[in-house]
Amino acid sequence: MRIITKFYYIKLFEGEKIMILKNFTFKSEEGIKVYTYKWEPDKNLEIKGVVQIAHGMAETAARYERFGQFLTDNGYVVYVHDHRGHGKTANTEENLGNIAEKDGFKWLVEDVHKLTGIIKKENPNLPVFLFGHSMGSFVTQKYIMLYGKELKGVILSGSNGKQGMALKLGLFVAKNEIRKNGRNTKSDKLNKMSCGSFNNAFKPNRTEFDWLSSDNGEVDKYIKDPYCGTVFPCGFFMIY
Repeated sequence: MRIITKFYYIKLFEGEKIMILKNFTFKSEEGIKVYTYKWEPDKNLEIKGVVQIAHGMAETAARYERFGQFLTDNGYVVYVHDHRGHGKTANTEENLGNIAEKDGFKWLVEDVHKLTGIIKKENPNLPVFLFGHSMGSFVTQKYIMLYGKELKGVILSGSNGKQGMALKLGLFVAKNEIRKNGRNTKSDKLNKMSCGSFNNAFKPNRTEFDWLSSDNGEVDKYIKDPYCGTVFPCGFFMIY
C-alpha cells in the first residue's frame, strides 16, 4: 500500500488544549488520490481511541474540524477523508459529484475501509469507532455489513432506512435524466427531489440551507464554501 503523506503541524488553541493537524493522501484501489485529515490531541492528553468520520453528501471533511476539536480535547485521534467526488479529493469544482462510472457506492465503502486499514496500522492498540453522517451513514451501514468486526463501535447520524416507492421513483427519474442529458449533467430536478423539502420545517427561511444547522455561522460557512451545497450530476444518483 502506497501512502503519499504531507504533514502540516498546525496548532489550534481552545482554552489550553491543542489539536495537531496532519493531512495526507492515500490511493484508492482504482488509483484515485484520496485527501485525508488527521487530527491528534494535545501531547499531554491520554489517548482513548480513534474516531473515523464518513461525511455527508455535497460537503467536505474540513467541515468537521470543530467536531474534531471536541473529540481531540477528549482524548481521541480523528481521521476523516474527502469522499471521491467531494472536496480536495474531487480536486476541481467541475468534478464535484462524479463518484465513479460504475459501482460508485461500492467504491465509497471501499475507500472508507482502506482508510480503516491505515488507521489500524498507525494505531495498532487503539479501538476504532466509525461515525457516519447522512450519506456517510448509508456508506457506514453497508460498511458494517461487510467489515463490522474491524470496529469497536459505530455512530449513525442523520440516517434512515429503506425508502420503498420514494427510492424507486428517484431511481426512475435518475435513469430518465441520464438518458436525456448524460451522466455528467447537473440535475436541478434530482437535487430538489433529494434535498428540496428539507427547509420546509424551518420557515420563514433565512437561506436555502437553514435545515443544515441551528448555528447560523456554520450555515454561512457552508454557503461560502465552493465545495459545499453543489447541485450534483445525474450520475451521482445512480451510485447504488
